[in-house]
Amino acid sequence: MRDYDVYQLEAAFFEAMRQGYATDSKANRTPIDLPGAKMIRIPVGDLVVTDLWQVTEHSVRSFGTTTISLGNDLLWMMHYWGWYQESAISLLKKALAIEYTKSLEHPRTFLGCRGPRVFWDSANPWVYINVPRDQSDFGDFAGREEIIFTPANSSLGWHRYHGGVL
Repeated sequence: MRDYDVYQLEAAFFEAMRQGYATDSKANRTPIDLPGAKMIRIPVGDLVVTDLWQVTEHSVRSFGTTTISLGNDLLWMMHYWGWYQESAISLLKKALAIEYTKSLEHPRTFLGCRGPRVFWDSANPWVYINVPRDQSDFGDFAGREEIIFTPANSSLGWHRYHGGVL
């Protein structure tokens, strides 16, 4: 088995995420027989990045787990859970896509494998806010993201997240 350092795992994560959920591409979707579940598996070299998420049938609650594995060995994981109104999903995907693209820049600030600290789309009165734990890095991180409807200062949803090297 080949050894990977945290920087190689981080590069594999961001490469895969640029092809995953935030893109709306169905190309990497893998069928899965779990209630409300969707899964994306993206090979990056000999690593496999898997993003599995489930949405409850009668509410907007959801959770997901993203893993990086080499064969049968899990090397890294991120878990996220919370809720988002359906109307907020497009802004969430835009925020994630922006940060996943920024991952190509060096040096950059690590923001917990989610979106930028603050993002808004002029087409909507919403703002995305990401608050990662201080001193987080790809090996050990946590935080909370939220989308706010600014005129009423009301939440359209949030996720808590945490993860790191296993």
